[in-house]
Amino acid sequence: MTVYLDTSVLLRWLLNSPKSYPEFQKWDSCYTSELLYIEVSRVLNRLRLEKEIDDSEYANLHKTFAEFYKTVFVIEITQNIKQKSAEPFPTIIGTLDAIHLSSALILKEENKKSDITFLTHDSQLSTAAVAMGFAVAGIN
Repeated sequence: MTVYLDTSVLLRWLLNSPKSYPEFQKWDSCYTSELLYIEVSRVLNRLRLEKEIDDSEYANLHKTFAEFYKTVFVIEITQNIKQKSAEPFPTIIGTLDAIHLSSALILKEENKKSDITFLTHDSQLSTAAVAMGFAVAGIN
């Protein structure tokens, strides 16, 4: 299975949430936007500053994330993705989610990958992904 990974799925796995996607890393290939790196880094920094994790936990989580990040195909936020993200979508979608969805759409179009499963725990993003023709997993 080829997947596009949204940040929400990675964060639940990284933070050992009991609601993590049970099939995490059981895919053949995984793609994500370079936006994932920024979002995960911001969340880890916020958790550390809010004292929800200490410096040691932060270091371990960041190390685990860095190791995982090397295993996925990272899609650069190109001008084409920026343009697609600015266009109207058939459903309500936030800015960062539009970048994720546009990255998956460009991947689907440019690489002729029609069998991409969009992994997200975000219901609004899931609705938009389904409206754009993706199979979606991760919504409980």
